[in-house]
Order: sequence, then C-alpha cells, then structure tokens
Amino acid sequence: MGIRSEVRRRLFLALGLRAGEGKRTALASAYHLGFVAAVVLIKSASNALVVARYQAKVLPALYIASALATGIVAWLAVLVQRRGVRRLPRRGLIGASIALGGLTVAAENGLGWAILGLYVFGEAFATLVSIRFWGGASELFDPRESRRIFG
Repeated sequence: MGIRSEVRRRLFLALGLRAGEGKRTALASAYHLGFVAAVVLIKSASNALVVARYQAKVLPALYIASALATGIVAWLAVLVQRRGVRRLPRRGLIGASIALGGLTVAAENGLGWAILGLYVFGEAFATLVSIRFWGGASELFDPRESRRIFG
C-alpha cells in the first residue's frame, strides 16, 4: 500500500467516512467553508457599518426588513425553480455578487441607504445560502449517511 493510500485510509477512518463518500464530503465541506467565510465577512462588516453610522436604534427595523427580504427572495427562487430554470444557482450567485459589489461601492461613497442595504443583504444571504447548503447536502447524502457524517 502506498503512502497516499495509507494517508487516505487514515483520513477516512478519522472522519468516519466510507468508500464513495470522500468526494461528496469534500465538496460539501468546501461549499460550507466558503459560505461561512462569506457570511463572517459580510455580516461583521455590515453590522459594524450600521452601528457606527446609525447606532443600535435602527436594528429593530433592519431585523424586520431582513426577514421580509429573505422571505421575498426565497419565494421568488421557488417560483423560478418551478418553471424549470436549471441555472438558478449560477444566476443567483452572479446576481448576488453584482448586488454586493454595487452596495459596497455605494456605501464606500457615503450613501447611507447602501449601508442599510448591506445589512439586509448580509442577513438574507446568510439565511438563503444556509438553506441551499442543507438542501444540497440532502441531495448528496441519504439520511443514514447524513446522520453519520453531519452528526
């Protein structure tokens, strides 16, 4: 047995993975790492900007706006998927990237509404991408594998 095979065997043993689960687990883990990194960056920056510019008094309204935005975007995504659009994740990612870039540039140029928009974007992004992650995980793994791998 080569060193590469031995390292792989020990890694699978340590992680509790079985044959055929490595690639799927690696893909899910990479997605989750990227998701968590993006959420940490977006939410910590937007929260700091809101509190620095507006104080905490605007947070209750932002909580409501975030919930509404999340619900509306989720509803629109379901409508689009029901129509059979297969490229929704790619188009959604491109659209989210453009929105994030636009809001960032606007906030950098001192437009107050953009800071509030970044906050709402961050909250909606975190919720919807988390839902997408767990939905994707349910497609990659059967219930027994999910319980064993994810706990």
